[in-house]
Amino acid sequence: YCSVRYVSNGDIQCSEFWAVPPSNSAVRVRDIRIPDPLLGPSAQSGAVTGIEIADVNGLQTALDVRPVAASTFTGPRAAIINDQGQIDGATGNPDDCIRVDGSTGPCGSGGGGSAVVGTFVDGETPSGAANGSNAAYTLSQTPNPASSLLMYRNGILQKRLVDYNLSGSAITFTSVSIPQPGDILLASYRTAGTGGTLPQVLCTGTGGATSASSGTSLGACSIPGGLLRTGDRIEIVADYSHEGTAVGYQADLRFGSASILSRAGGAGSSRFTVRASIGFNSAGEQWSVQSWGQSVAFAADLGTSAENLSANQSVDFRGQMSSATTETVTLRNYTVIRYPAP
Repeated sequence: YCSVRYVSNGDIQCSEFWAVPPSNSAVRVRDIRIPDPLLGPSAQSGAVTGIEIADVNGLQTALDVRPVAASTFTGPRAAIINDQGQIDGATGNPDDCIRVDGSTGPCGSGGGGSAVVGTFVDGETPSGAANGSNAAYTLSQTPNPASSLLMYRNGILQKRLVDYNLSGSAITFTSVSIPQPGDILLASYRTAGTGGTLPQVLCTGTGGATSASSGTSLGACSIPGGLLRTGDRIEIVADYSHEGTAVGYQADLRFGSASILSRAGGAGSSRFTVRASIGFNSAGEQWSVQSWGQSVAFAADLGTSAENLSANQSVDFRGQMSSATTETVTLRNYTVIRYPAP
């Protein structure tokens, strides 16, 4: 016979006896438990009885504060705690970022897609005459926070409250640190900004090359459905090169199903550049594009399209040679930047 005690949280929760008979093989605990410890070792082992949650001190309380899955939870999703204290799945697009309050949105934007954007001011020369007697100087903006101000005099960092004092945008040097004629003052600091949205680099990189005389994708920027919305704008930049001098080439730019640019470069053109801008409105998109190259005249165009922004879209950079050749056209670099609407 064995006397068994169950301990939880430092307290004995219950005790019981086990009646272990001689056996040539392992026996199961459920077959040797004596359910009622008050009966003592003389009792016969009987059926297993479960331990009720209420019989374990503090167990119900611990279970009550443990987050459980909400009825609306679906996976795979990043887990958040909803306002009921339950585990729920974050909603949004796969490329979205999750904010502290559990909401989601495109990365690089603030709550609801807008934010007060802080700015950096680097290498500003404060206004004021460095003449050996003037201690008062003024910055173009107010440093926020004030501790972000880095004030340099002739390349030496000045210490606030020792070499100068700051009040708003006004700098007052102490008597022992007054700038002398010929001194160079430079200030760098952060500001609270005036509001707006942060640009978001959707894609940037280098592309491929082709010698084919049919249209070939040299690089692409995939944009998830729902990311672009009314009021947004994207800017597109691409640089091509032509390796050879005997055969011409062609560069093409597409957004979704819309052809924004199709421009030929001559055999003697070794460099070609594209700049495009697409604005999104309630009726669709209005785009404008500029292109030029070595021995290729500057040209501009504009147009409209109506892509389904709730579906995935792609900015496709394409190229081809004008005839069969071993020469190549190469996408050297491309960048797609999104400017979100407030």
